[in-house]
Amino acid sequence: LALAAPGLLATALIGAFSVWRLIECKAFIASRTFVVGSPTAEGSSEDPEGTLGLGPLALVARRAFGTPGVAVAGFGIIASQLGFAVSYVDVIVETLSQASLLGPYLAPAVLRVVLCVVLCLLCLLRRLSSLAWLSGAALLVFLY
Repeated sequence: LALAAPGLLATALIGAFSVWRLIECKAFIASRTFVVGSPTAEGSSEDPEGTLGLGPLALVARRAFGTPGVAVAGFGIIASQLGFAVSYVDVIVETLSQASLLGPYLAPAVLRVVLCVVLCLLCLLRRLSSLAWLSGAALLVFLY
C-alpha cells in the first residue's frame, strides 16, 4: 500500500506525458501534405522518412522519442506478434492433445513441430482468400 500512491502518481505522469506527445505527433503528421508524384507520396518505393516499414507508427515513435523510439516500437511489434503466435500454438496443441483427437497418437512435442511446419507453409500464401476454405475445415474440427 505504501508503494501504491507513488506508483499511481508515476503512472499518471507517464500517461499524461504520452498523451501530450501523441497529440503533438498527430498535429505534426496532420500538417504534412503529400504531393502526388513526389518522392514522399504514398506508394513510393523509397523510404525518405526512415519508417523502416512501420508506417505512421515509426513517424510517431521518431517524433516522440527519436531513433530509439522507432527501435522500441519495432521490437514491441515483433514481441507482440511472437507472443500471439506462441499463445496460438499452445492453444492448438492443447486442443489437439485431447484424448478424442490426436493425443493418443502423437506426443505434444511432435504436434508442435508439425504445427510449426504447417504454419510456415501457410505463410507462403499470398492472399487470405486462398485460406478461406480452411475456415470451414476448422469449423468441422471444432464440431467433432
